[in-house]
Parts: sequence; structure tokens; C-alpha cells
Amino acid sequence: MGFVSQIKNSRQHWLEQASVSENEDIKKIAMMVSNGQRRLADVAYQSIVDVSGKQYVQLFESQDKEEIGLKNIAQSRLEKGEVFMPTGLILLAGTSTAATYDADAMSAIDFDVIDKIPGLANGEFSFTVNQQLLIPRSSNQLFVTTGLNVPKGLYAISNPKMIEDNVAIDFVVRTKIAAPAKTALKLVLVGTVAIPG
Repeated sequence: MGFVSQIKNSRQHWLEQASVSENEDIKKIAMMVSNGQRRLADVAYQSIVDVSGKQYVQLFESQDKEEIGLKNIAQSRLEKGEVFMPTGLILLAGTSTAATYDADAMSAIDFDVIDKIPGLANGEFSFTVNQQLLIPRSSNQLFVTTGLNVPKGLYAISNPKMIEDNVAIDFVVRTKIAAPAKTALKLVLVGTVAIPG
């Protein structure tokens, strides 16, 4: 995960954001990081969802369960006590060649840049936390990294915000045309999280 430091100096930025937060719990966690009771770690939360035949998809939902290879965040919320600052978003897409299209087939997809799936790059996305927009409706073109010297599908967030453990995370993708059969999207939220020290 070395590219996280290329996006921003995550530790310094996390501490700056936490120390000026209006949320007292976040300020307490920042103090715990400063005095060594907690530490900051790079993290990547992922969600892989089936988008076959869909024009609208939520990548995190309240009924989600953690499942290795598909999701490492449950019920669209962070684990208790975590405070996360996303510094990058990765959106990739792929189509399964498996005869049976199920969770195992989705997990085995070789994901690539979204412009490989018709209509996806011309769609839009929004990123909401606790019903507040972090990124309003924006073009999916931000994730098209073909020919650029960055990891596939990476969009670096210029104005990151802190995300607490007790709030719902929502990431929605909309397209004009429905995705082909056996197609899945993979979203990765890249950033820094405070964990027990």
C-alpha cells in the first residue's frame, strides 16, 4: 500500500483533520494517537457487487456482511472505535467468464479500468457519509486511468473528510445503459485509520 503516501502524507493529514474536528470523540482518538494509545494504519476497504443489467447500484448497503474476497466492511459502517480518512477511491470493473456466476465467480474476476465496460465511464457516482455528500454527483471518468502513471482506477481525494464508526457509508454508481451480464464493480476506499496501539 505504498501508494497511499503518494496521495498525501496520510498520517500528518489525518492528525490535522482529527484535531480540528467538531466531534469530541474524534478529538479524543487523535489525542490517543498522539500519546501512543492508538496508532494510524494504511487501510483499503473493498466492496465487490454484481451490476449485471443494472443502471443504478449501491456499493455499500445496510444488510451487507463481511465476506472474504468481496467485502471487508459490514452493514455499510466501520468497526467500532475506528476513525477513517479516505485519501483515494479506486473503482474497477470486470466480467466473469465462469459458467456459474456467483460470489466465487465475482471474487475471481480480473478487474480492470472501468472504460472496458460499455457506458460505465460515462456514468456518474456520488459518495455520501451519514447522509452528507463527501463527493457530489461526479463523472466516472475520474476513475479512467488508462495511460496514466497511477494505480488502475485510482482517484485521489483532494479534500478528504473523517468518517466515524457509527455512520452509514454510501457510494452510488449510475449509468445511462445497463451493465452487461456477469459484470461486477469493485470499489476500494484507500486511506488511514486509527486502530488500537
